[in-house]
Amino acid sequence: EPTRMKISLRQCIELASCVFAIFSIPYMCLLQLLHILPHYHNTSEPVYWLHVIAGVFLLINVCANFYKLYSIDASMRGRLVESSEIGPAWRFCHACECHCPPRSYHCDVCNICVLKRDHHCLFAVNCVGLANQRYYLLTVVYFAIAAIYAAVFNWRFVLDAHEGLSLKSAFQLTVPFMSMMFGVSSLYQFCLAITQIICIFGGGLLWLLFGLHLRLLLVNQTVHERAKMICDYNMGWRQNVMQVFGPRYLLAFVWPFTVSRLPLDGFKFPIAGGGEAPRKTL
Repeated sequence: EPTRMKISLRQCIELASCVFAIFSIPYMCLLQLLHILPHYHNTSEPVYWLHVIAGVFLLINVCANFYKLYSIDASMRGRLVESSEIGPAWRFCHACECHCPPRSYHCDVCNICVLKRDHHCLFAVNCVGLANQRYYLLTVVYFAIAAIYAAVFNWRFVLDAHEGLSLKSAFQLTVPFMSMMFGVSSLYQFCLAITQIICIFGGGLLWLLFGLHLRLLLVNQTVHERAKMICDYNMGWRQNVMQVFGPRYLLAFVWPFTVSRLPLDGFKFPIAGGGEAPRKTL
């Protein structure tokens, strides 16, 4: 019963996180382009269309990368392993009842082994591995850019909606729940304040998260390998990036529909200095 309750709670958190991510994207886009932007600029101004182009570009990248992160299966499901491929660095997963290559690990949430598993993403309800790590990184960075862009762009509008900068507006913007409870803020002001807080703090946290994963990308480590101090796969930053983004990594970074096939199949990984991958450390 406790295990079932734990799984149920985890599933609820995953569902809530995924729903929040999905609905926050169109909400922010509609708020910026249809409500705030026309308040300060009209369609005859070039700056209006610059903001529209920037907003649509960010929207396409966030939506497309998030969808691919959510939909791409990074696991070993359906992968046939021949006995000749199994080496000393492989291990047998008793949960999956199959042999697993180096850098793959079993996910208790997905209940399957994932090739070059990095971690389980709550927002995408999916594991991040070799096949979708590119889309995870781009989802994080474009979400971060969009959040900070919105926070800066909204700031003047939010202040105007709260009648300028004052002690009252500072109270409304820093503790919106309390200010609404005491009748200081209207529902409209409350929604704007919550949106601004999410953009500022959410954007900041996303940038920290991207910085962490960018560092891991450049040295070719997963979260698990960093925790275990495994540093065997660093082939130099360019080769490390190509293992995740493919040979067309520059184009893949700016356009989510870029076809850039990965050079590795997830079964074998080159290691610094040559030789065979080390035996797994759990």
